[in-house]
Amino acid sequence: MKRKLIAIASLLIVVCACAVVAQRIKKHGGLVDILSTGAISITPLSGQSATVTGPLVVTNAQTLTGTLTQNGVIKQTTTVSLTAAQIIAMGTTPVSLVAAPGSGKAIIVDNITFKMVRTATAFTSGGAVEFRYTDASGAKVTADVAAALITTGGAGTAFANVRGIEASITPVANAPIVITCATAPFATGTGTAVITIDYHVAI
Repeated sequence: MKRKLIAIASLLIVVCACAVVAQRIKKHGGLVDILSTGAISITPLSGQSATVTGPLVVTNAQTLTGTLTQNGVIKQTTTVSLTAAQIIAMGTTPVSLVAAPGSGKAIIVDNITFKMVRTATAFTSGGAVEFRYTDASGAKVTADVAAALITTGGAGTAFANVRGIEASITPVANAPIVITCATAPFATGTGTAVITIDYHVAI
């Protein structure tokens, strides 16, 4: 009986050891670690990068962090919040959404989501909201967001989503992306906005 208990205990130790090994896979200096929370952490060897190839399926509202590369292009997302003062002034003072990428590079906008949070004090006047290279006179990078999104309706939240304005645009090298409005500035109002921009950098 004692020998049987020892054998069973030894087997349990081996099984537990295998379970631990299954949680941490180390090869060539890098480490793949399945954390107790269920998250997967990939840590490359110092000086190297980690690449995931093949179909990638993400379920259960998992969050990907770090740099995402698609077909050799780095995909990026940034979120910029606008105050009521910035919304009112952006007709004459455009707000920068994405900084200039550097010499020999150009920002290509893939998608922009405009979230408007209106309050009881509505904005008035105003023209179509535009997204352009450089400044208020620069080339457009997407379709416009109608001024009505900002001025129409009571307190509440509304969304607009815009992409490219035509089949082909001419990117501007080393230019930022700004938000402005055409024809007339907005007036009064105490709401705010959140702009989410998906883009990549052409090099």
